[in-house]
Parts: sequence; C-alpha cells; structure tokens
Amino acid sequence: NLKKASFRQCFGRDTKGARGAAVLLLSLAKCAALEELNLGDCDKIPADAWKQLGEARWVNLKKASFRGCFDARTKGADGAAVLLL
Repeated sequence: NLKKASFRQCFGRDTKGARGAAVLLLSLAKCAALEELNLGDCDKIPADAWKQLGEARWVNLKKASFRGCFDARTKGADGAAVLLL
C-alpha cells in the first residue's frame, strides 16, 4: 500500500508527456492508504487528467502539496475542481 508519493516537477515546464498524467492520477486515486502526496510544480497536467482524482478517498491523507500547479502557466486548472470535493 502506497503511503508517500512525490511527483514534484514531473509534469512541469519541461514536460514532454503530460498526457500520461491521467494514468498516474487514476492510479493514485485508488491508493486508499496514501498519507502524503506531492505534485508541486505540475502545472502542465491537463484538465481531463485532474478529473481522475474525482473518486479518490484518501481518508489517511495528512499532507498534500499542489504548490505551483495552478498559476499563470497552468494548463488544466478547470479540471482540478474535484480536489475540493
């Protein structure tokens, strides 16, 4: 069971494969034991990829960082509303 995941800057400025983010986020959404998540500076994640987190139930989540994900360079902020549900 995955408890800590850090993909900081994996889907940022120099990203070539941000479309693959959907598969990663779908997999993370299924990690019920997740306690820490760092997606900092992942501003190139497309909206449809963020939507994969809509079914996430991280009851053990203690710390999450989305720093730099949603700023002037962001590609998919409109899909990230699921993070607030």
